[in-house]
Amino acid sequence: MISIMEHFATLGRNCLIEDRVRLGFQYRDRCLKARIGDNAVIRSMSLIYGDVVIGDNFRAGKGVVVRGNTRLGNDVELDNGVIIEGNVQIGDRVKIGARSYVPHDVIIGSQVILGEEVVLGFGRYTEETRCSPAGSVGTVIGDRVIIGSNSVIHPGINIGEESCILEGTTVTQDIPPQCIATGAPAKVFPLTRELSKKMKMEFSR
Repeated sequence: MISIMEHFATLGRNCLIEDRVRLGFQYRDRCLKARIGDNAVIRSMSLIYGDVVIGDNFRAGKGVVVRGNTRLGNDVELDNGVIIEGNVQIGDRVKIGARSYVPHDVIIGSQVILGEEVVLGFGRYTEETRCSPAGSVGTVIGDRVIIGSNSVIHPGINIGEESCILEGTTVTQDIPPQCIATGAPAKVFPLTRELSKKMKMEFSR
């Protein structure tokens, strides 16, 4: 464990921080310390900005980036190479797969699973895009949603609760609650009982 004196951050109890991790990067004037709850595990090469608040039992793989003004709930897991841009809100018990990308202004509910290499919106972080344009609206993902690996969700899309986006899907329109989306562009169907049961089993793990 690294002493919290080496970071611009406040850590809870029983945190494991590996080497070459930076907590509380001061990206702006009057930046607030990052706040991380109890029992966090943060692997090497990860970067957590200032103005970030993270709940208990956080798990970050190698090379994770969480930029400023982001709020993560309890029991959030970010796999290797996940990038979360600024002004993002994520609920409790959320799992995000390796190399997935969450842009500015996204809201993710609780008990959500994103597979590997999921992209929510387009583009990558630059200094010019650090601050979102006035009135910008990001993707909103409801509670208990599963998004399969290699899916792309266009900016400003709403995905209703208890929906399932199958692997490799491109979503260009809002998805109602309790639906399945598949294809590129996505076609939408009602959620089947069988898939609903499988999703509930996945969330109960």
